[in-house]
Amino acid sequence: MKYDFLDHSEMIANSAYQMQQQMAEIEESFKAQAEYRAQKDAAIFQAAEESKKQNKLLSEQINTLKEQNKLLKEMYDGAKTDVEENKKQAKHNKIFGWVSFAVGTAIGIAGVLVGILL
Repeated sequence: MKYDFLDHSEMIANSAYQMQQQMAEIEESFKAQAEYRAQKDAAIFQAAEESKKQNKLLSEQINTLKEQNKLLKEMYDGAKTDVEENKKQAKHNKIFGWVSFAVGTAIGIAGVLVGILL
């Protein structure tokens, strides 16, 4: 049996070509995986940045609501104080009205009596 170097060379060349194609496919696969990871990392980073912005906005809204609640409480306390003062004033006005009525009635009765006696 005669050994053919040309067939052997072709076989080696063919194997080398197949190996080169496999290496290219592996390299392409690694590039695709790296690109996927980069996109995934970018998306995660963007989501984290958006989350930070949202947290900042929520924090500002909470602070605004706290200030509004403080102002509303002050307004409520002021209105409550005004109601109590108005209640006291109404009681004084009621007493003054009855006293005025009694004095007016006494003066009217005295006037009638003086009119009858004179």
